[in-house]
Amino acid sequence: MSDGQRIDVMLEKKQGNRKIHMLRIIALLEADFNTALKILFSQQLIKNAEKAGLNDEQWGSRKDRMAMDSAMRNLMAFEYGRYMRIVIAMFAADLTACFDRMFPSLSNVSAGKFGMEKNVLLSRGRTIQKMRRAVRTGHGVSEATYGNEEGEPEIAGELQGKGDVAILYCLQSSITLDAHAKLFPELVLPSPGGDRVIRKRNDGYVDDVNTWAGKIERDLGDVEEVMYDLQVRAQGLTDLNE
Repeated sequence: MSDGQRIDVMLEKKQGNRKIHMLRIIALLEADFNTALKILFSQQLIKNAEKAGLNDEQWGSRKDRMAMDSAMRNLMAFEYGRYMRIVIAMFAADLTACFDRMFPSLSNVSAGKFGMEKNVLLSRGRTIQKMRRAVRTGHGVSEATYGNEEGEPEIAGELQGKGDVAILYCLQSSITLDAHAKLFPELVLPSPGGDRVIRKRNDGYVDDVNTWAGKIERDLGDVEEVMYDLQVRAQGLTDLNE
C-alpha cells in the first residue's frame, strides 16, 4: 500500500445493521507513515502539551492515566452521595463520530500550537486531502476507490486508526473542557473533616464524558433543581462540541 492509499475496514457496530452511517470505519495506512505519526505525536507532542497544561478532566490518551482512573472517580462520587445522603446526578455522553467530525486543518492548528514541525503538519494534511480510499469487506479489497474530487464537497474528518488522531482529539477536547469550566461552577464534595475535597465538572475518557451536578444540602426537594442544572451543563458541553 502506497503513502497515498488507505484501506477502509467497515465493521458492524450492531450485528446485522449495515447502513453506512452505522458502521465503524477503521483506516489502514502505510505502516511506516502511520508509525512515524504515532511516535511524533504520542512521544513528542503530548509532552509539550502536558507541560503547557491540559485539562485535568480528560483521562484518555495521556501517560500514566487509565480508563479505570476515570471510572474510580465516578464510583467515589456516587459512594460519597450515598453515604452523605445528598443529591448527585451524572449525565453520561458518548460523542457521535468524534474522529470523523474533526477538521484536519484545525487539528494542524492545535498541533502547531504545541510545537509540531510544519513539515509534519503539511505531510499529514496533504496525505488526508489526496488519499484514495479502497474498501475491505468479507469479499476482499475493492478495486475501485473513492476520495476528494475537484468541484465536489470535501471529505472531512480525521481517520480512526491513524497514529496521531487520539492525541489530536485529546488536545481539542482539553480546550472544550476548559471552555466548559468557564461557564459552570465545580461540584464540590468536601470530606467530613474538611481537609480534603473532590472537585469536578466532568470526567472524560476520550469521547466518553460524564457531566456532574449536585447539592450538598440534604434535601430531596432539590432533585428537580439538580436535574435541571445537569441538563443545562450537559447541553452546554454538547453545544461546545458542535
